[in-house]
Amino acid sequence: MINRTLLRTKAVQLLYAYQTSKETKTVAAVETEIVSSLQKTYELYYQLLKLSVELTRYAEERIDAGRNKFRPTPEERNPNMRFVNNLFIQQLDETLSEIEKEKKYISIWRDCPVIVKCIFEELILPMPAYAEYMEKKENVFDEDKNIWKKIYSEIPDFDPFYELIEEKNIYWADDVDMVSSFVIKTIKRTKEEGVLYFVEMEDEEDFTFIKKLLNEAIENYDQNKSYIEKVIKNWDSERIAFMDMIIMVLAIAEILNFPTIPVNVTLNEFIDIAKLYSTEKSGSFINGVLDKVVGLLKEEHNFIKVEYVR
Repeated sequence: MINRTLLRTKAVQLLYAYQTSKETKTVAAVETEIVSSLQKTYELYYQLLKLSVELTRYAEERIDAGRNKFRPTPEERNPNMRFVNNLFIQQLDETLSEIEKEKKYISIWRDCPVIVKCIFEELILPMPAYAEYMEKKENVFDEDKNIWKKIYSEIPDFDPFYELIEEKNIYWADDVDMVSSFVIKTIKRTKEEGVLYFVEMEDEEDFTFIKKLLNEAIENYDQNKSYIEKVIKNWDSERIAFMDMIIMVLAIAEILNFPTIPVNVTLNEFIDIAKLYSTEKSGSFINGVLDKVVGLLKEEHNFIKVEYVR
């Protein structure tokens, strides 16, 4: 199952695109976009995992180049092989090879050797954690996992990496932080006995959730907007940032149509999204407006909801 925060974020992106599009889109077309968006996210997940394999391959090629020099140094003749013999990467490489055959994915990193080199030499090599890891005498599975958790915690903020991701797919740039967290979760939960944990991104429950959320927001956009207009006294709704309106309409759609999701969970999730996608003050503004909308909805609707805790 995908992290629901990512699904809500995608719903915000798709509703924004729907409301700003000059073309009339059908519900079926929106559902097709949902599938396409989730597929792109899964491919990014694969590409990020594949990056670790390509970085390991580069490190091995670097060692081979040193060995083959006309006059290699003692260190080049007897290199430290711990990084290239990483037990987690050996296991991951086998699994990704199977995914490549099934999904017909092609690694973007083979066409970007300069970026792979840059990440290894400018990000990984200077890391204190890498130096500490390389001091150990033998490969231990948990330690081999841990070094990659530390590397992936740094990669999203490395400018050459981010610029390439943005260049390859503009939608990936929005997802890269969240998907990097999925990669770290994969690393944490993978077992030495050959059990590689994968975040499932083609889950029917996830698709049902985002499809229903988006459809309800589209079909009841004006109605949900009217709830907002009722609680913002002395405030012209046209002055509200359009992205703020999109986020609040989706939050209201979730509150009204998903009785098992606590109201405070919905509010906190969409407030966090607002902090990333809208203006600096959007989080506190949306928090205040939605709090009032919840009170209004309780008065106007007898909807069943799990306990509301703030």
